[in-house]
Amino acid sequence: MSEATQTAALSIRNLSVSYGARRLMGKTRPAVQNITFDVGHGETVGLVGESGSGKSTIVKAILGLARASEGNVLLNGTDITHAAGRDRRPIVSQLRAVFQDPFASLSPFQTIGDTIVEALRDSKAGHAAMWERAGDAMESVGLTRADLRRYPHQFSGGQRQRIGIARALASTPQIVLMDEPVSALDLSAQAHVINLIADLRDTQRYAFLFVGHDLGVVRFLCQQVVVLYRGMVMEVGKAELVTTRPRNPYTVALVNAAPIPDPLEQARRRTARLSIAAREKSPLPIAGNGCPFAARCPNATPLCTQTRPALREVDGRQVACHHPA
Repeated sequence: MSEATQTAALSIRNLSVSYGARRLMGKTRPAVQNITFDVGHGETVGLVGESGSGKSTIVKAILGLARASEGNVLLNGTDITHAAGRDRRPIVSQLRAVFQDPFASLSPFQTIGDTIVEALRDSKAGHAAMWERAGDAMESVGLTRADLRRYPHQFSGGQRQRIGIARALASTPQIVLMDEPVSALDLSAQAHVINLIADLRDTQRYAFLFVGHDLGVVRFLCQQVVVLYRGMVMEVGKAELVTTRPRNPYTVALVNAAPIPDPLEQARRRTARLSIAAREKSPLPIAGNGCPFAARCPNATPLCTQTRPALREVDGRQVACHHPA
């Protein structure tokens, strides 16, 4: 957890989100359930997990695009969970987002300058001042002021993602949500964008919530990491500790899934993955309140299938597991 709980830029408290018409009657399984973490000022926190773990749902709830069924989202101590429309806009002026697909998030009919200036209209600055800030933002991500007159199709994927970051930073927000910002890019473009984010983190002290699935990237960028599985927190702690010495069996599985250049270690990880695959073919019956990973976990016991483990302190981090690795 963040050390700056009382003054966190962003606080998530017992957040649950459900989808579908039956959610109002409490008859749908939450997409995310009882999520709690903080992002301190100047801190980068990573949300990691496989597809369907609830990472993007949390981002949507923070942005007001998904309605929280329980819990709270606090921005600088102000509850924005159910704020909407005109009431929400002045509160969230310090919150910006960078999305996964840089081309889909830019209008093909607007120049880059018009796109960035549009995001600055709430600042009520003059026309010249807004264009000046747009130019400054472009230069901060390694592009030029002349690029403001160009259109999205005239840029590469990596450049478009830099533009998305420039648009987010132009309004000088306190916290930036990054939903898989490099997953749609090739490796070379990924490296450039990752280094850019690291530079902004170190020089400008932005607070970042970074959503990703690559543990290597998360370890490089983030101070803290929150590991999710099927909408539940499995492990929370310092990024270096969680990604190199994981204690929850699911986090261990994530680490084992990452390729490494050591053949012996890669063979050991493959054996571990086969063990999980074997459990999936003959899974243990899981009660509704059991551990969500029990059917795949090599350490599972009947206790795991009946009782959901609570987060508890294990070796310097929080782990939701009855039998930590």
